[in-house]
Amino acid sequence: MKEYRRFVDEMESYDVLLRNILVNDLFSDFLLPEASLQDLVVMSEWKSLCFVAMRQMLFLKWYLNKKLTYEQLRECVVIIERMTGYDMDDIEEYMENSFESLIWPLGYAELIL
Repeated sequence: MKEYRRFVDEMESYDVLLRNILVNDLFSDFLLPEASLQDLVVMSEWKSLCFVAMRQMLFLKWYLNKKLTYEQLRECVVIIERMTGYDMDDIEEYMENSFESLIWPLGYAELIL
């Protein structure tokens, strides 16, 4: 737990950057004219999973080197964004196959984040 606390402390310097990336992702994917309310909910769940994967990858990089650079963060963001850039049909199929319901129960997103 001490290791994770040190990681969180070091990540604070990148908080604004990560929030801006997340906000950009949300607005660029949510502001589609044909998007339904269900699409918005599913996309927010998907972005939550992507964000969690990104934090885990950053933690593992930090754990190996005990430091985190901007270049490592940028590389991680690029990799996760490219690996998770699916269309809505593929995202829905993945979510339906991976979870009991396409729409998560209340509080589940909070649990994983």
